[in-house]
Amino acid sequence: NSLQQLSDIYYAYNAVHRYLVDPFTAYSNDALFNVARYLNHALAKEVPLNVSRVSVLYALAKQSRNLGAYKVARHAYDKLMALRLPSIFREHIDLGAITIRSKPFSDKEDLQTSCFRCSAPNPLLVPPSAACLSCRQPFVFSAHTYEPLPLVEFFLDVDIADEEALQLIRNDSSVSKRGSGHESKRGHAEVLTLDGPANEDDAFTAQLSNFSPGGGSFEPIRVDRQTRRAVPPSEVFVQAWPRPLPNRYFRNVLPEVQITQCHSCNKFFHADDFDLLVLQKGACPFCRSTQTTEEKPTKISIGHGHDSTSTA
Repeated sequence: NSLQQLSDIYYAYNAVHRYLVDPFTAYSNDALFNVARYLNHALAKEVPLNVSRVSVLYALAKQSRNLGAYKVARHAYDKLMALRLPSIFREHIDLGAITIRSKPFSDKEDLQTSCFRCSAPNPLLVPPSAACLSCRQPFVFSAHTYEPLPLVEFFLDVDIADEEALQLIRNDSSVSKRGSGHESKRGHAEVLTLDGPANEDDAFTAQLSNFSPGGGSFEPIRVDRQTRRAVPPSEVFVQAWPRPLPNRYFRNVLPEVQITQCHSCNKFFHADDFDLLVLQKGACPFCRSTQTTEEKPTKISIGHGHDSTSTA
């Protein structure tokens, strides 16, 4: 886990570093804001070699101001004033720390992170790598823009092995009845009665709200065989890890949002972002591995959106 976190930090810091040293950047203001927020909290305890806390806070302050997150910008400038600043940044930071006091002491509401399990808004200064303050469901972020993705992790019953779970996901015949039904008449009205596993799907949806608001313990979503069969395979993503690590399972609760998973590093991306990055770099932007079906035959391509194996 420590090595994975270190690789995440260096990967995210590259975006901040290029933003400060290059005349142009491929990242949007929102993406830089999210990346800087992630790094600000990831570096709270220890700063790895060749990573500058000043650069991270300076990028956070600038992008927060651009987007109207003035409370976050004040927080960043206050932290910067307590650090030893390079001469190249000192004048800009001093000026920004003064002028930010003329702005409101609040952030725009549309910038808040909403939980895709309980829909509760979370303040911007909550660590992006942490969990929702209301239901404690961990956030899942895009590995490129660090924007929250509508993925909710669920856990299988202990008696369901990973091999059986993958077989259940591959077999979509059990959900083919979704939306099927028969028509009948009641008086002068035509009634369509739906058949299929709607009740089991409702069982999964009901668990999304099965938590104690503000509670200290996390209540994970547990799925049995019957409920698992009711979930469309196109909405399920599997992070398949080598043994003895267990697989992790996620459901896209907003199927209209297309998500792509790299089956080498198991990182998630918005489908359009991943397609563009693969076309530009010829490989996954995080692990730099080409996506071919021969490389990872055990990691099945499941999930709504484009298959990463077809984009490389």
